[in-house]
Amino acid sequence: MTGVIEEFAQRAPDPGGGRVYRRLMTSLGTAPSVLGWGLAGVLQSRAAARVARREWGLPVNALAPEGYED
Repeated sequence: MTGVIEEFAQRAPDPGGGRVYRRLMTSLGTAPSVLGWGLAGVLQSRAAARVARREWGLPVNALAPEGYED
């Protein structure tokens, strides 16, 4: 699934279990390794990058600072 994030709402408990998760900001290319998704995740992130470039003209290869955003 690919989409444009327009805002970050306040963190809230997950409806399925009540846990409040932290948000790690990272690049699209780094996300599969951070999440441990393996080859399937790499292929998904590449597909998401193609859609983001083609449909929304987003600079998916731009470097961005990494870190937690809570």
